[in-house]
Amino acid sequence: MENVYFKAINLATGHVIADKVKIAQDYRSRSIGLLNRTSFSREEGLLIKPCNSIHTFFMKFPIDVLFLDKKGKVVKIRKSLVPWRLCAATKRGYMTLELMDKALDAVQVNVGDPIGIMKM
Repeated sequence: MENVYFKAINLATGHVIADKVKIAQDYRSRSIGLLNRTSFSREEGLLIKPCNSIHTFFMKFPIDVLFLDKKGKVVKIRKSLVPWRLCAATKRGYMTLELMDKALDAVQVNVGDPIGIMKM
């Protein structure tokens, strides 16, 4: 199966958040998420949908997380979520964008910003 990647862009600022975003939207890919990974690069991201809460059980590294509503607007930001934690969005949360730890330090993202996910 060919890997299909997307680009995540903050539409409010024009900043590219991640250049190589995979989308997990079936049961298997959503369940596995990043669990099999030993590392995650700055340009990578994983968009999980539907998903309004995550866990980092069994993960080997911390991550930054954007919780988005159905329209792609940021409803919650969680930076440096370490392994063995639970994290949930508000009721409006519909999907999560998981990124490398400290990835959000390089770009400006605020609650309410629209995030575009575009096919490369």
